[in-house]
Amino acid sequence: MQKIIKISAVVLLLFTSVSALFGGSMLVADPTGALLEMTPAVLKAGPFRDFFIPGIALFTLVGVSSLVIAVLVIKNRHLAPLLVIFQGIILVIWITIQVMVIVEFNALQFVYSSLGILFIFLGSSMSRSLMK
Repeated sequence: MQKIIKISAVVLLLFTSVSALFGGSMLVADPTGALLEMTPAVLKAGPFRDFFIPGIALFTLVGVSSLVIAVLVIKNRHLAPLLVIFQGIILVIWITIQVMVIVEFNALQFVYSSLGILFIFLGSSMSRSLMK
């Protein structure tokens, strides 16, 4: 069972990483959001006028960190379960802020917030097995 949990965590972390690296790089490349069919008008409730800073944050906080954590899980590093939990918390916070700022529902918000909750569960399960 523990192997399935670790494989699930790695696959989902890599999926999250690739999608966030892609999305973040597209937002940095074109801060208007046009490459992702977004418009800066959705940012009117927040502090940003374009997607450049959110793109950098998405790329690093979600994309790069998910990739690093996936590698740490593969290498069975002691802190990996805690970092998986931390990444889940980061993802839930990211989506919560996104919903508050964009004020527009998107199905991907549900998907990624669910992934965040799943990371918390997977990391907790990995952590419990270390305690046995």
